[in-house]
Amino acid sequence: MANLTLVYGMRLLPADEVLEVGDATLKLKNGRDAHVTMHVLEGSKDEVEKQLRMSLEAFFDSIRRSDHQRSLPFHAPSLDPAPASKSR
Repeated sequence: MANLTLVYGMRLLPADEVLEVGDATLKLKNGRDAHVTMHVLEGSKDEVEKQLRMSLEAFFDSIRRSDHQRSLPFHAPSLDPAPASKSR
C-alpha cells in the first residue's frame, strides 16, 4: 500500500462560543481541491474524549471494510444490489 496522509485538526472550545463550522478545503498537487468534513463533539472533556476515540475507531473500521471489499471478487454475491423494482 502507498504511503498515506491523514489530514485532521482539533480545537477544544467552550461550547457556547462556537457559532458555525464549515468544511475545510485542501489544495492538491494536481490543482484540484479536496474537502474535509469537520465534525463537532460536545460534552465534558471525558465525554468528548470518549466520542473522539469512538469516531476514530469507526473511521479506521470503515477503511478496513473498504479495503476488504476491494479485495473480493468483482461479482461477489453478497455485494450485488437487489434488483431495482420497475415503476410505471
